[in-house]
Amino acid sequence: ILLRSLNNMNMEHPKMKMAFMASYNLDEFRKFIFGSSFLKRFKVEEKMLEKLHNDDVELYKFGIDWIKFFLFNVRPEYFRPA
Repeated sequence: ILLRSLNNMNMEHPKMKMAFMASYNLDEFRKFIFGSSFLKRFKVEEKMLEKLHNDDVELYKFGIDWIKFFLFNVRPEYFRPA
């Protein structure tokens, strides 16, 4: 389902760019989380924020959950809209 949804989008589509960043550019994704308005718009558990700041594997897992959220509105327990 994820691949089918992404295949229907142009590479310049904002959701496609976001999915690419969260999947393949972890440094930029980390900057997005900690350097944009993301944390003002979403509440993320403090324990998870520590992991995201220091652990690339956890950041990657978060990225996959983030993609599921913005494409399919499937929200993990550890973050919610502010």
